[in-house]
Amino acid sequence: IDAVDDLGNTALISAVANPAANPKTPEVVAFLIVSGAKLDVRDKDGNTAAHWAVANGKSGTLAALLKAEPTLANMT
Repeated sequence: IDAVDDLGNTALISAVANPAANPKTPEVVAFLIVSGAKLDVRDKDGNTAAHWAVANGKSGTLAALLKAEPTLANMT
């Protein structure tokens, strides 16, 4: 579930970084969270799924990530 592609993206990062690619992104993110995806993984540019949620204006996704892992709020 946490395998990375050549850009360092996990399935979670890919889902959050490209929300327009999948209209079911909130459901995908929820599934990955309950399935145990690591939420603090960074892509090759140093961004986590939480960073991508902020960048894409996805407050619901960010809330779900922070609820599952509150320490994400402390990552820069």
